[in-house]
Amino acid sequence: MFKNLFYTILILVSIFSCREEEVIIIQQPADPVIEDSTSNSKVNINGYVQKGPFINGTTLIITELDDSLAATGKTFTTQITDNRGSFFIKTSQLDYTNLQLIATGFYFDEVKGKKSAAQLTLFALADVSTDARINVNILSHLEKDRVLYLINQGKDFLEAKAQAQAEILAIFGIEKEDMQHSELLDISQAGEDNAILLAISAILQGENSVAQLSELLADISTDLREDGMVNSEKILEALKHNAINLDLPAIRQHLVKRYEELSVEASIANFEQYVDSDGDGILNKDDDNTPDEFVFTAVENAKRNTVYLSEVVTISGLPYPAIAQLSEGELIKNGESIGQDTAYVSDGDELQIKMISPISWGGQISSLLTVGDYQTSFALSNEAYPWATAVSGYLQVGPFSNGASFALTQLDSSLSKTDKSFNTQTTNSQGAYQKGEIEVDYPWAIVEGKGYYYDFINTQTSESEMQLNAYTDLSTNDQINANVLTHLEVPRVKYLMNSGLSFTEAKQQAQKEVLAVFEIQEDISTLSEHFDITKNNTEGAILLAISAILQGYESTGTLQELLRNISEDLETDGTLDNPVLGSALINNAMYLNLASIRTTVNNKYKELGKTITVADFEKCIKAFINTTEFTLTKKIEYPASGIYGENILSGKKTKYPKETREIGAYVNLPSHSKLDIRITAINPKNFSFGTLVREGWTYVDSKNGLVILRANQTGEIKFQIDIFEDTKIEVFENGATTPTRIINIDAY
Repeated sequence: MFKNLFYTILILVSIFSCREEEVIIIQQPADPVIEDSTSNSKVNINGYVQKGPFINGTTLIITELDDSLAATGKTFTTQITDNRGSFFIKTSQLDYTNLQLIATGFYFDEVKGKKSAAQLTLFALADVSTDARINVNILSHLEKDRVLYLINQGKDFLEAKAQAQAEILAIFGIEKEDMQHSELLDISQAGEDNAILLAISAILQGENSVAQLSELLADISTDLREDGMVNSEKILEALKHNAINLDLPAIRQHLVKRYEELSVEASIANFEQYVDSDGDGILNKDDDNTPDEFVFTAVENAKRNTVYLSEVVTISGLPYPAIAQLSEGELIKNGESIGQDTAYVSDGDELQIKMISPISWGGQISSLLTVGDYQTSFALSNEAYPWATAVSGYLQVGPFSNGASFALTQLDSSLSKTDKSFNTQTTNSQGAYQKGEIEVDYPWAIVEGKGYYYDFINTQTSESEMQLNAYTDLSTNDQINANVLTHLEVPRVKYLMNSGLSFTEAKQQAQKEVLAVFEIQEDISTLSEHFDITKNNTEGAILLAISAILQGYESTGTLQELLRNISEDLETDGTLDNPVLGSALINNAMYLNLASIRTTVNNKYKELGKTITVADFEKCIKAFINTTEFTLTKKIEYPASGIYGENILSGKKTKYPKETREIGAYVNLPSHSKLDIRITAINPKNFSFGTLVREGWTYVDSKNGLVILRANQTGEIKFQIDIFEDTKIEVFENGATTPTRIINIDAY
């Protein structure tokens, strides 16, 4: 009956081959489109032809079959136009959903690793009422005659397909429930069903030529047709021989390479387990295949997110080649990564495991390696979290107010911000904060504080919010004060670290350079984030002095701008090069009221409930004033003349006739500056001091031949003096104890 059917198909092919075909070829089979799953439907059929994958030019004939699987006369033809074996065809109107596919062409021989020397013909039967994806392969070919026989015996199509498939699997010692239909299987994809197809394909191929394979397939189909069993000992012995002599690793390698060449993402299933490699009648997956024991040494205190390699182990004691399967990481065989988590191994092969440790502190990862029936693990355990989990400290220019914001943000190795940040607020008006539950991936962090603070110079709460930043290393610090020193360091530290210095080296150098701006040359080992204005020590004195110099009598906005400009100037060379910024510092320092600052600091902290002893910050400010090379541009000025004529304080004229009256004396005083003038007559009996004009002055002392005046306002101030005898005028600027200017008047 089947021969008659086959000849009918061939006749129909010749008749219909002249018909115009509607054929579309695509690179990858698309999802099927079935317009109607019953009769009178048009079906888009797609799939693969596989022994190994059939190659470009393979001819495909599709024939419609009626319910008895006899040809109806409708036939469609197409060709495979790529080397992956894929096809697509759009049929015309179908009356039945049963189809027969016949593919003839060259194929890739997965056993030999090359293209076949001759063409092979494979068949498939399918019902497209439920699925129009049809793959033609060895299993679909072997079951065809048996399916036809069973249908003639009264079975329906699906029953016949399922029975024939189970009977074919049994020939190879395979029992699998719920096996997919053969026409749905694909050797390029993972899964047990696909593994079975590939195993059977390889066993049948063996070292056979195409002619020998064709003969073997025909013999099996004939033997199987009526009773569903292969009774020929010759056939069974040939299959056993082929299975024993298969080079399973080579087959896998051949297919992987082939699909890579075709740019196909293939995942070759574990077909090796469905082969009986030792001929004992037990599939590899069910056979005892245990190598000699071996172990991998676990890694303790591993660095996070770091690649680790196990030691190399040599496989021995395997009865036959076995699958090595890895649950995590990457398997290395004989020094080369296999690029997947499974490999076929034999005695003498060397295995190694490559894994990346978890990113979390204290994280653990373990990879289970299975070789045949033996299992062992390679484990990584990360080091425990080594850095500060809680930080505390103060925000200080003067103390920041309660409720000021605090943020600690993780920095990476280039000191760039990451997305890990921890936030809180100051909890009192001393600027204190605390923050717990900190866990970071890098030890470096930036602290950013923002809020109002008490201004010791202007003796008031700042008129606007101030921001202070600080870099810190959480591996060594859990006490972090943000202040003007830490803020000035930030750009310089980042620049130095990105230039090759370690964080510690960059911090030390930047701190030294910032202190040098203020003429502090001492070797200070304490980190700037540990300086505290409330401490009676060298660091406390330095911080309070520098905070006062930077603040001056300026606004918060001016202070913030000055900090930004100085830090940017220091960034690349560590020196303050802008003379305008240097002058701003000396201008501020020159006119500070040091006694008032000391009193204000003490009183403010007493008010806040903290008794402190203020360090000798005055020494630092005086040293800066006396040694800095920055130019004082905000000076006390003595103009050459004023509204009353010549200015005796200018020193330009020192000789006057005796009894010269109402000589003018003029001074322009910058804000917050101080000035005392001491006038001494050489002959007190003839001394007279004019009192017609005296604006902005207070008598401090006045007695026979001596007058001491003190400026009581800033801006332009003046007085008049009468000259009767030689007179000495001494000027004391900004609280100086020795004269800063002496004018000797010669009366003639």
